[in-house]
Amino acid sequence: FFFFHIIMSGFGGYSADLCRGVAIGAVAGTGAYICIRQLIDAAGASDADFSTTSNSHSGNVYETDRAVAEYLQFHYGADEDLLPYANGPKEALQFASRTADLCAEWVKKLNLPRGAAFDVGCAVGRTSFDMSKTFDAVVGLDFSHKFVATADKLRSGASIDYVATMEGEATAAFSCAAPDDANLDRIKFIQGDACDLPRGIGPFSVIHGANLLCRLPEPVKFLERLPSLLVPGGIVVLISPYSWLTSYTSKDKWLGGCTGPDGKVKDSFMGLTAVMERLGFTLVHQEDTPFIIREHIRKYQWGISHGTVWQYRK
Repeated sequence: FFFFHIIMSGFGGYSADLCRGVAIGAVAGTGAYICIRQLIDAAGASDADFSTTSNSHSGNVYETDRAVAEYLQFHYGADEDLLPYANGPKEALQFASRTADLCAEWVKKLNLPRGAAFDVGCAVGRTSFDMSKTFDAVVGLDFSHKFVATADKLRSGASIDYVATMEGEATAAFSCAAPDDANLDRIKFIQGDACDLPRGIGPFSVIHGANLLCRLPEPVKFLERLPSLLVPGGIVVLISPYSWLTSYTSKDKWLGGCTGPDGKVKDSFMGLTAVMERLGFTLVHQEDTPFIIREHIRKYQWGISHGTVWQYRK
């Protein structure tokens, strides 16, 4: 009764998203999640009601206008608009550009050709645009049709207007465009499945996947395809918070974050390392990679993804 009351009160005086988040966050276990998700559905909520920062949506949230707006601000918003506070985590800003810089840095360090780059899970495209400053060709792929259409519109040279939530129902209008120094003619955006990557692409000097692994139904299947897409000595840059959820990935396919058959807790990095080494990759670099996504002007998702760079040496 307590949790049901919290959910329903969200339609009264409190933010519905906030109340749903409190209810679900306060209950542990998949069964409880399913139960409360059913209560939310019965109350008439849809994915369009949820922020991408919420764990309450079904996964189709990335096809909503709200998701597009949140990611446009995440990728293109001015620092002072995204985080207008003196004491906020400024180092988490410009995440999409910083991961592109990481790719360029390690391609240079390893003396790899700058021919082509593959941005898997490109969302609304900022990393792909920044990669075009370094690489002769960039392919950006995302499962979301809306994200790909948005990125492609920016690639055409158009600007896009969007609204960001300030508080409650109050919003503010913003506009964004591809970076002025991006080489738009070098970029191609395609809709596709990271677990079933298209044939006839590559080879790439670098494959980039940011905050992607823990949103795939079959992360190992994705990883197993990568060696065939790389130039000799090519690299894979994987950046993940390891935020595993059964709504995206069945627990038996998590790389870590759960108890294994031997009764021991699996560590995601150790699980990733085992797969990558089996495939012929060597870890050449790792770092903490902070990010921040704004839900409204005083509520954010702040995280520190684990950035890893792997070189294919088979």
